[in-house]
Amino acid sequence: MKKVKVPKALQSTLKIILLIVTVISVFAYAMFQGQFVAWFLFYSVITVIGITLLFFIMPFKGFEVSRIIQPDVVKAGDHIQVDIHIRKKSYMPFFYMRVRDRVVDHLGDVNQSGAFFFFTFQKEFTYSYTIHEVKRGQFEFEYVELYFGDLFGFFEKKRVIACQTMVHVYPRYQRIQHLPHSKQTESIEGKIKTKELGEERNLSTVRHYIPGDKLTSIDWKQSARSMELMTKEFESFRGEGVVIVYDPYVYANDEKVFEKSIELAASILVTFLASQSSVTLSVRLEDWVVKEISANHLYKGLEIFSEVKGLEQPLSIDKIYDRWLESTVYFVCAELTKETVQALTKLKQRRIGIEVCLVHKTEREQRLIHELDRVGIKTNYFYLSGSK
Repeated sequence: MKKVKVPKALQSTLKIILLIVTVISVFAYAMFQGQFVAWFLFYSVITVIGITLLFFIMPFKGFEVSRIIQPDVVKAGDHIQVDIHIRKKSYMPFFYMRVRDRVVDHLGDVNQSGAFFFFTFQKEFTYSYTIHEVKRGQFEFEYVELYFGDLFGFFEKKRVIACQTMVHVYPRYQRIQHLPHSKQTESIEGKIKTKELGEERNLSTVRHYIPGDKLTSIDWKQSARSMELMTKEFESFRGEGVVIVYDPYVYANDEKVFEKSIELAASILVTFLASQSSVTLSVRLEDWVVKEISANHLYKGLEIFSEVKGLEQPLSIDKIYDRWLESTVYFVCAELTKETVQALTKLKQRRIGIEVCLVHKTEREQRLIHELDRVGIKTNYFYLSGSK
């Protein structure tokens, strides 16, 4: 049977009529009965109704709300704890206060994001709740809802408190053990010098430690002399040129494959930055985003990956390929298309080293992979078991 929803205006009118009928009934009972108990009941009801009406006209202003989300670094699949802190600027009585934090859609699973507080003289209130299995992306909490009710629940007033909090949920990533390493060459006076990923580099400078720096980069001797933590910075190889490219085109594959491809791109980034000072990251959002990511600022690359959404427009490199010249491109995508093969073939013709990295292939894509093999472009498959 379908329930009939009563409009809020009609509900309020019915509640007021109920209060009036209650007062008339109790007054009539006191007049006809005439005893102390009857009049005591009448004045008690009048007192309660007066307090209820007083509550109805109160503004309930002066509340401040803050939100703290832990941990600071969040990856897809993690659980996060949200702490809500409410403070009254001045004395503002209430019979009960119901709090509800508006959780961003599609962020994760949450059983209860609210709390209930009864009459108290406290000026500060705190409660926590947990969001399970958060999804990758950028999410913004915007406001918290406060509901105030009277003693019998006849009326309830709502206030919306703006409280903006941005959450960056990074993709999961892990160190890849068998990543195909690139070999960069330099021509020096007619000789060819080969440098492999992970080879020792020259020390460039020493600077103050920044939270997030790797412990292996700390210069302990300089730190002991200056009584402050100091970090070593190294020179990048000239011509080192590693570019990690991610194309978010999705047509046939599902969301799981799409997320796994982003996880693969982030894992390749983490793997390279573990052995060299910086790499170039090129990601297609609405337009191409190209950034130099250093080992000490990995989070900048992960933030870019948190913004990625599936695109329906096939790959186009007409405006971007010139930035990849004399580089080795690690090309990651969720699925291959004819346009992708054509674009990669153009890169190969310009003598750009290309390593195609996939987490999944279909029968439709197998033919495209054979075309890449014919032009000398290798396709690598990766199985990512989890994050570290």
